[in-house]
Amino acid sequence: MKILVIKYSALGDAILIISALRAIRNKFPDAFIAILAGPKTKEVYKNCPYIDEIIMSDFKKRNAGIMGMWLLKRKIKKYKFDISIDIQNNNRSHILAFLAKIPKRYGYNRKLGMLCNNAIENDRPYLSPIRHQFYVLKELGIVLNDDSLKLWPDKEAYDRVEKLFKEYNVKTDSVKIGINIGASKEWVTKNLSPEKIGKLCDELNKRNLDIILTGMESQFDIRDKIISNTNSKVIDLVGKTDFSVLVSLIDMLDLYITPDSAPLHIAAAMNTPFIAYFGPTDPKRHLPPANEYKLLYKDISCSPCYSKVCKLNNKCLKMITVEEIVKAVGELVKL
Repeated sequence: MKILVIKYSALGDAILIISALRAIRNKFPDAFIAILAGPKTKEVYKNCPYIDEIIMSDFKKRNAGIMGMWLLKRKIKKYKFDISIDIQNNNRSHILAFLAKIPKRYGYNRKLGMLCNNAIENDRPYLSPIRHQFYVLKELGIVLNDDSLKLWPDKEAYDRVEKLFKEYNVKTDSVKIGINIGASKEWVTKNLSPEKIGKLCDELNKRNLDIILTGMESQFDIRDKIISNTNSKVIDLVGKTDFSVLVSLIDMLDLYITPDSAPLHIAAAMNTPFIAYFGPTDPKRHLPPANEYKLLYKDISCSPCYSKVCKLNNKCLKMITVEEIVKAVGELVKL
């Protein structure tokens, strides 16, 4: 049997399907299982023991447009898959499985979902992200027995983190607190203000903790504002970690503080205690399964709004205080 799992974006969502991949492998131990991945999500599936092959797609370059889709369809068709499991569930993914003539196509009946000949209705909008996937998988007789997440960074990535620690004089036995300075640029409504993060750094510094800032190169402006609003020494690793190094770094932290974003899912996958703060999105739908964590969320009348522009000046996140965060840190880390 040959199975194609389709999930090529986004990075955080790709991490959330690990439990589904595990369950598919357990149900079909002898099957050939491939995953259709994108340029960013391929790193998630690197070293994953539940799949046999990664099939690459790039809808911004090689597979852009009608001709690009046609080339990718031809590539998929050559595998002669028996089943497709569409966890991406958008028009493009439905069209690809249909054109590749995969006999049994599973997914949600949304958008062009009629192209899935084993489609189910998307009438469970408030399921957690993993349970939402298994609502499709149950059509294949797959049940949710283990919702835990996992990633598999290689030794080289850990060695690079150790090198960074030496460069910044981070002691092996120190308590290391990571702070994700923000979600992606288009989701600024998910973020605490740089002023608040700067004040948080000051409060944590009083407790002799190593404070490590993480983020993307596109967030240098946020990083600069945080540093200008703190009197504390922070270890600035913003823009200095690729995916595998970030995974290894988060694994080596004692605690990670983050908004709703891909690094939150990494922390859950690496079993690193975390503090997750939510604003415009609903933690019931997006909080990953984890053992040790604290959720900070103000359920005000307009929440969750899923808006990238807030008319109330991010009231829901402004209500989360530095004192609350510090208290949560103390509950998760022995100070």
